[in-house]
Amino acid sequence: MSKVSCSLSVGWMAIVLAFGAQAQGTTYAVRLSDNSGAYEASLRGDQEKLLEISQTSAGGLEVIAKALYLRSLYRLDESSRTVSECGALSQISRSTANWSCAMILAGNKLLAGDTAGWARLMDATKKAAVPLLAKQMNAAPESLRVGEFETVADFSQYFDVPPVAVKRDAVEFSIPIEWRVSSDVSTDVQPFIKATINGHPLQMALDTGTSGVIIKRSDAAALNISDIHHGWMTTSEGVPTDLGVIKSLSVGKVTVSNMPATITDTPVSVLGIRGLQFLRAVRLHGDTLVSHATGFGNLCQTPLDMTSWVEGSNSLLLVSGVVGGKDFHFFLDTGNAWGIVRHTYGEPTGADNAKSITLTVGGVIHAVKMSEATDSMQIGSVPAQLQAYRIVYSSQHKPFRYDIGGSYVHQHDLIIDFSNGLMCVR
Repeated sequence: MSKVSCSLSVGWMAIVLAFGAQAQGTTYAVRLSDNSGAYEASLRGDQEKLLEISQTSAGGLEVIAKALYLRSLYRLDESSRTVSECGALSQISRSTANWSCAMILAGNKLLAGDTAGWARLMDATKKAAVPLLAKQMNAAPESLRVGEFETVADFSQYFDVPPVAVKRDAVEFSIPIEWRVSSDVSTDVQPFIKATINGHPLQMALDTGTSGVIIKRSDAAALNISDIHHGWMTTSEGVPTDLGVIKSLSVGKVTVSNMPATITDTPVSVLGIRGLQFLRAVRLHGDTLVSHATGFGNLCQTPLDMTSWVEGSNSLLLVSGVVGGKDFHFFLDTGNAWGIVRHTYGEPTGADNAKSITLTVGGVIHAVKMSEATDSMQIGSVPAQLQAYRIVYSSQHKPFRYDIGGSYVHQHDLIIDFSNGLMCVR
């Protein structure tokens, strides 16, 4: 089995609350304080919790929760307007709320495709926060590490990247999807589409489990993609990456200029969410991807659910569903070839009949144990029915109990409408 999903995590995550003893030679780690639970609720797609915090908290926490709630529905403009209430658009103060709001505002720009705007705001937040923290802690600024056990990321390389530009030559167009079988012993499939990068054709995995655009290192060399920053972040699997800029990325009748891309040793090149969003509204139906500039009318009216860290990295798409009478959020991951996966923390019992298998994720081999089961499930607007799924036993907790992958999407109708903030599985 192969799962091509390389969600990226930026090295510098957040600045807010300092911890650690003052001592000669100490390097201080700085990370977010989440006493309200708003950040965790956002990461878990818990919109009810975010609404509750926005209605019951004070001191800026209510603004943060409301902004993250609006972001979860992809209402980025409203989220940014909400964030401005706590001073993020003016001078950044030393308060937790203002730093958090500044990063939420930056993250909204990243989710909207403005990578350079995100970098400038993140850099401004860093420059405002580090001296204040250093003074507060009686420490030298260079002794601070920002982010949990990570050094401060250098965003300056983004400032010289020209703005992303999008050209669309048709209101609606269709392109074929190639559903590739993931292994010799399985019929599970992953979607691939044809793109044109810097004038050269390239088959790319269409992966809703990946935040950005990822280019296989050998492809980057063949496609003349420049490396403007070496080793500045890693994938979620710990694989080092480089930052590059694609001069021209075309999918069907849409061409994106100056698209930032991650260059790494991944098995295939990947078109993730921030590349997909430039197609505006997309429908995966059978062996065809349809893109429409303004949406698909009454075919889909369900609000898009999204989760993300405060500064916009690791953006994920979620589908609401019910399993065995309980509400769940399903993580939409077309880079995972399997149909439906349930994540279970810990070792299987003898009664589970679990088998040991190996998975390749982002080029890294993992050994896991897996069994199979069935349950009554409703996923999106698909009526509840008995569904077979795989149970994967892991030594790490996962933020979402269930994933739906490429094989499930292939059997249904998926609409992702970034234009109107809608998403349906039918």
